[in-house]
Amino acid sequence: MNIMGDIISRGQLWCGLSSSPMYGFSNLTISGNETGLEVNLCMAYAAALGVQPIYVQITSYTDRFISLNNRSVDVILDQATATITRELTLNATFATPYMHDGAGILALDSVLSSSSFSFANMNGSTVCVVANSSTIVPLQNLLKKNDVNVTMIMVSTPDDAITSLAGGKCSYFSLDQSSLVTTKALLQLQNIGSTIVNDTQLPFSNEPLSPVTLSGDENWAFFVNWITQSLFVAEANNVTKASLTSGNAILVGESARLVGSDVTVDPSLLLLGQAVSRAVSKVGNFGEIYNSTFLPYLPRSTLDIPTALGGCFSYIPFE
Repeated sequence: MNIMGDIISRGQLWCGLSSSPMYGFSNLTISGNETGLEVNLCMAYAAALGVQPIYVQITSYTDRFISLNNRSVDVILDQATATITRELTLNATFATPYMHDGAGILALDSVLSSSSFSFANMNGSTVCVVANSSTIVPLQNLLKKNDVNVTMIMVSTPDDAITSLAGGKCSYFSLDQSSLVTTKALLQLQNIGSTIVNDTQLPFSNEPLSPVTLSGDENWAFFVNWITQSLFVAEANNVTKASLTSGNAILVGESARLVGSDVTVDPSLLLLGQAVSRAVSKVGNFGEIYNSTFLPYLPRSTLDIPTALGGCFSYIPFE
């Protein structure tokens, strides 16, 4: 299996993204004006390879891994949480996370008491959850801990959850907090008030959202992982889209190795660096990507900020 060779031969990288609008992540429009963090990651990988990015719409969480295994996508960029069970059972390899998220709860304002939330008020209610999502088991554990009994309504997509919330089938919806931002915004367009609830027990799960490739092709998995890592390395070294495209970047040490301008390094590292240069020249470093796509919706977690910039993300040195 040579996925990267296939991509280069066809001149296209097939990225699996959500068919539903996901504010900050991806919004695939009829006009072709695709935007979002995951769209930018797809563009980065494609630019690194010198091919065209193609956005393949994924219609459900289950379809993500089916599409990967039947080779209709080369990489999944659809808020996929990395878990050991998924790696063992779905023939999937997860790369460096591009966001550390956590599951939360959205409540319709009509069921909140004086705009406040308590787990006791959830007793006997209906909660929408996306089938086959990593939210289900942690949510069951959280509700059991708080002695709360609810009816879980399984939906295929976040869009289906919005329909169920609007139609009165569910009073609550649980998913990654970053995804709930979209749910709240789309409900507001229907004049339905909702709240992403605040509680000391929330978020209640660890959700490292990662690019996913098909297991069995180490070269392709390596490439996706290192291009992702390199966007963080570029940010830590203040290597920006503008500095590369203007030709005014002062590149020494790690930053020189990162973009392939240090010709004294191993030839394989030099080639990877040149690929990174194409990626950053196209979309910018990770900070630039986040600020232009997701910052309007959700502040950036310190878990996703390099330690050199005061965060907690410790990347593997580019050397």
